[in-house]
Amino acid sequence: MTNLASDGFDGFLQRARAVERAGLYGIGVGDTPQFRDPYVSLAAAATVTSRVRLGPVVTNAVTRHPAATASAISSLDDLSGGRAFLGFGAGDSAAHQRGARPSRIGELREGVTAIRDLLHGRGTQWAGQPVGPQWSRGPVPLVLAANGPLSLRLAGELADGVLMGGGIDPDNVASAVGRVRDGEAAAGRTPGSVDIWIVARTSIAGSLEEGYERVRIVLSVAANHALRADLKAGRLPDDLIEPARTYCDGYSFDHHGTGPANPNVDLLESLGLRDYLVERLAVVGNGEHVAAAYTRLARLGVTGVLVPAVSEDADELIRRLGEEVLPRVDGLGPGTSAAAGVDVLAPAAFGDL
Repeated sequence: MTNLASDGFDGFLQRARAVERAGLYGIGVGDTPQFRDPYVSLAAAATVTSRVRLGPVVTNAVTRHPAATASAISSLDDLSGGRAFLGFGAGDSAAHQRGARPSRIGELREGVTAIRDLLHGRGTQWAGQPVGPQWSRGPVPLVLAANGPLSLRLAGELADGVLMGGGIDPDNVASAVGRVRDGEAAAGRTPGSVDIWIVARTSIAGSLEEGYERVRIVLSVAANHALRADLKAGRLPDDLIEPARTYCDGYSFDHHGTGPANPNVDLLESLGLRDYLVERLAVVGNGEHVAAAYTRLARLGVTGVLVPAVSEDADELIRRLGEEVLPRVDGLGPGTSAAAGVDVLAPAAFGDL
């Protein structure tokens, strides 16, 4: 699946068509003030595609009331013929730009529960107030963005899928998958009920330097989350603890995912964090290298990869994912494609991932 930048409808719709031609799983659009409205963008994408899945990656209950979200995603599902999914999370840049804070774990649980109730045609409670049953086409898959142990466990309890953005290194992936499975067990769900999606900032390039140039902006966004989590978990090398704190303290939400001149990228590079973050969060290499990395993720239990396709080479990246990567991804055995192992979502616009 790809995340596409909704930075102008002509280019956005061209990329949406390209995602479908490339055989990728779907399109996600971020819910953040730096981009056009996700539901308008996704509705437009629904009119020029017929197969790909469509959804916000990700929305939240801080800046959108659950009833508004349930209505919007039901409308998109109706328009697209049942192709919608709902990416949902605590909120980050969207909340920050409105002077609010992201949802805490209890609030996140309440938001997920409220939206699920409404999509099932039931009344619910939100912020201590009753919300009556509303029109709904029916439930759509809910994918919870989660990085910390509590939110990962919550995804296992309540969600249809989890979207992990905290890192692609094997230790991180194995630990995160384990938390999700613990949540499934606590809720009495069948093991493996929750699909495991992971964000892999990907560049298909001939060299590390060339590849880094193409992912540096999305890497700067991811670093704001990953470094905070790494500091909290105590997993950073000693020499990177202070640079990580400096980066998180100095992160500019006014330049969240913007380019090409981005002070967050400049700060990341000046603090010597680049190599650590590329290894933790990105896949950079030729098509064969990228396919091998996705195959390794599949063997760790990952069922889908979200690829931010928001740089200047987004059209080329989408094409090369379809031509050079998907045919080589080996999920179940020789000759299998991504459909048999790891699906790829092409984001149309990233938000807080």
